[in-house]
Amino acid sequence: MALALEKTVPFASIAALSPLLSKFVLTGFIIISAWISTTLINYSQVLTPIWLTSMIAAIFIGSRKKQEWLSLLITALLSYAFVYFLFLPVKLVSFILILNHGLFIVATTSLAGKLLFRRAIYRHIRSFFTGLCITLLLPAVIVATLSTVIIVLWYNHRFSELWFAWMVNAVIGGIPVLSLAVANYVYQLDNEPPPVFTANCVLSILAVVLITMAAYSNLPAPHLYISAALILFATFSSLTTVSVLIAVTSLAAYATIILSQHITTSQLIAWENSQLFAQLFLTLVPPLILSVSLTIQQRLRKRLKTVFLRSQSVYKNAPFAMAIYDEQGSVVAANDQCLKLLGYSEDEFIGNTITQHIYPASQQYVERITDEYFFSESENARLKFRRKDGSRLEVDLSTRQYAHAIDNLNLTLAVLKDASTEAQLSKELDQEQKLLGVTLNSISDAVIVTDKHGNITFVNPAATSLFDLNAHDLIGHPFSHYIYFSQSDDVSPLKDPIASCLLTQTRYNEEHCLYFQPSALRTIDIDLSVSPIFSNKQLLIGTVMICRDISEQRQSAKAIEHLAKHDVLTGLSNRSQLIDRLEHACERHQRNERQFGLMFIDLDHFKRINDSLGHEVGDVVLTTVASRLRSTVRKSDTVSRLGGDEFVLVLEDLDDTQSLAHICQKIQRALAEPIELDTIGYVITASIGVSIYPTDGADPTLLLRHADNAMYRSKQRGRAQSVFYSEEMEEESRHRLDIERYLRLGVEKNAFYLQFQPIVHGKNYQLEALEGRCQWSSDLPLQCTPRELIHVAEETHLIFPLGRSLLNSACQQLKLLSEYDRKDVRIALNINALQVSDNNFVDSIEELLAFHHVSASSFIFEITEAVLIKNPELSLATVKRLRELGAKITLDEFGTGYSSLNYLKLFPVDMIKIDRTFIKDITTSEQDRAFVLAILEIARTLSLEVIAQGVENAKQADVLKEMGCHYLQGRYYTKAWVSNPWQLDDSARRMAMPLSNR
Repeated sequence: MALALEKTVPFASIAALSPLLSKFVLTGFIIISAWISTTLINYSQVLTPIWLTSMIAAIFIGSRKKQEWLSLLITALLSYAFVYFLFLPVKLVSFILILNHGLFIVATTSLAGKLLFRRAIYRHIRSFFTGLCITLLLPAVIVATLSTVIIVLWYNHRFSELWFAWMVNAVIGGIPVLSLAVANYVYQLDNEPPPVFTANCVLSILAVVLITMAAYSNLPAPHLYISAALILFATFSSLTTVSVLIAVTSLAAYATIILSQHITTSQLIAWENSQLFAQLFLTLVPPLILSVSLTIQQRLRKRLKTVFLRSQSVYKNAPFAMAIYDEQGSVVAANDQCLKLLGYSEDEFIGNTITQHIYPASQQYVERITDEYFFSESENARLKFRRKDGSRLEVDLSTRQYAHAIDNLNLTLAVLKDASTEAQLSKELDQEQKLLGVTLNSISDAVIVTDKHGNITFVNPAATSLFDLNAHDLIGHPFSHYIYFSQSDDVSPLKDPIASCLLTQTRYNEEHCLYFQPSALRTIDIDLSVSPIFSNKQLLIGTVMICRDISEQRQSAKAIEHLAKHDVLTGLSNRSQLIDRLEHACERHQRNERQFGLMFIDLDHFKRINDSLGHEVGDVVLTTVASRLRSTVRKSDTVSRLGGDEFVLVLEDLDDTQSLAHICQKIQRALAEPIELDTIGYVITASIGVSIYPTDGADPTLLLRHADNAMYRSKQRGRAQSVFYSEEMEEESRHRLDIERYLRLGVEKNAFYLQFQPIVHGKNYQLEALEGRCQWSSDLPLQCTPRELIHVAEETHLIFPLGRSLLNSACQQLKLLSEYDRKDVRIALNINALQVSDNNFVDSIEELLAFHHVSASSFIFEITEAVLIKNPELSLATVKRLRELGAKITLDEFGTGYSSLNYLKLFPVDMIKIDRTFIKDITTSEQDRAFVLAILEIARTLSLEVIAQGVENAKQADVLKEMGCHYLQGRYYTKAWVSNPWQLDDSARRMAMPLSNR
């Protein structure tokens, strides 16, 4: 049977067996029990013992898992076949027995588990009785019918007598096992060991056995005695004990009847003997039913008591306050929470009317609320109760009426909930709502609230002001009927933002759109966001939209964007917009395979205007130039200012380069017109460099660089010119960049030093000074002349660290000369315009001289006329300070520049140096000789010493000596510039002699 009997003591070991071992155990059990049963059958000629084996086999199979039932059933059938064919002589009967027992096992195993042994056994006696009949009788009827039909057809027996006998045997055989199964199931439910081995149970068993044996042996109507005894035990004993007694009684009665009356198989079929066993069945079953019924009643009372105790405990310990009052309103019960809530003890509260604790005390009010709340069912009625200490308490009251099951009284159960906190929260919520309303009505952003259908439910004053609409007209109407939005560049309406938010149930943002009114032709720049509103249960109930007027912000952003892309002074495009337009021009002209031109314009000598007239006047010049440039080109062309006095023009869709040349001339003519500045007309010229796409470059950076190179070439050629870019300029520019790169590297690594050429006295040819020239080490791969190097150094302002390095080298050479006892030899160094204009130049010289402990009188500083006239005031100050230190000043390249005698008057120089162009032909040219004599005469008049530069032979030296020139310098005294001046001679005598005589 499917009883879960593996949990019971008798069958616990069966459930623990493995599937294979369970088959062996079942086979052994069936073989042994069937052999015993067949032996008893042969002895008593009664078939009943074999049914005991079948019932026990059914319980064994039912205790296993359902997945094993089929394999165990087949094992049982094979075991029965083995026993019956071995011990029974009638083969057909053996076959029928095998079939019947298999069917009986299947029926009992399935039906008993499903119908009888469920928890319904303790719910209603009718369900137990129905299950008992179906479990015990239905399999027996089926098996008896099939077996009888087969035997009658084979042996021609009477059907009724044979069927009844077979039926009775099957039922009688099932009663003991069925009783034991009930006992085990009761143990399973109660989880208590069955009282089978107690003294009372043993005595009961002995008594029942004796009564049964005596009843069937000597007494008339034996079933009455047995039934009376079993009923008596069923009344006072447990169901487990009664089940055991019924099983023992059935076995004792069966044995007594068979043995005492000597009933054979042929007699068993007799009607009167079959009735005897039927009476036994009717004797055994009613006590079992009675015991089950009594057990059900006991368990029901126990459950009711448990439920009552639990309900009373729940009522008393409920987490919310409860009170029960009768029809007159008197309190008959109250739980602990109620007493604690109102502050009373149980004795103080029970017996009072519930209305005594209500505010106010007027009788009319109490009567009204009594009828309205206390004697009718209500939900959360808000009342004010009075506590014992007199304080007031807000209470939510819920009432339910019911009739008491025992006393038949109409009572009311009241549930009281402290609503003080809730009332306070409600009050605070009202205040917050008012505050929220004030906030929404005072903020500057427009707020619009809609329901879940998109109809407007709230608008704040900012919204009505922004959209120029009446709140009364908006509320209750769809949002899209009055308010329209569009993209900033498109007047077509946007999709309704409220509808979009309601559809997706997510936040909708539009960072910039236009609100427009078709009737008023009015547009406003708007930022809007729409968010869904959800209830506590996460159900969509509406939306809230916040709009912000960003018109002023947009205007400011446009102004900032204009400033970011345009020059503040002239209004022209700046570098950022120029690069952007150049990129678009490159892309566009690449598609249509056309060319465009780029002009780089730099104003000539614009710094002079700023320095002399001031930056305000310079700004006027720049704005005038910008206006003239715009007027000379088309509107589609780009005119931009890079900064300072640099302008760039982008001329698109050119047919040929001739048009560019024509535009350059036009620009030069436009700029050449005088600009009135302080009633004086100033003429502005410009250097223009031109590059062409795609010939001179396919990207903006390359085009700008090439145009800049062309403009630089224009500067070199004398300014006020227009130069088109060529590849040679690129090579020159690259060469200049190489010089600059190596110049920086050389300054960092201190790779520059001085080379020297001697300056001798004109009369005795003794060494007077050494002119230093910049040179670099062989580790620095520079491919340029010293003049080119100095020129790049001046442009990049690297002349300052380079000059400091060379001056440091000169100081070191002077210390070496002093070691050779030539302290009278001085070193001559050239200084340029940047150094002369630097206020810190003299200070740096003084610092270095102090560091090396060298006197300034050991130096001769050579300055050209061009340097002096660039910044006369600073030059004069620098020259004076150098002379104050003790240094000599030489005016270099005299005669090749302006040759103004006024400079000799203004600037306190000590020497003048005649340029080599006048010395070269002095022996053959009377004109050059006259120029040199004139210079010498002027120098004698002004008490200045003269150095003749470029002496290359003895004739030139002799002529200059005859003219009275103070000092001579040139290749005649050394063929090459040397790095170590002390190696020019080994003695003072050798140094004084010309090279030809050495």
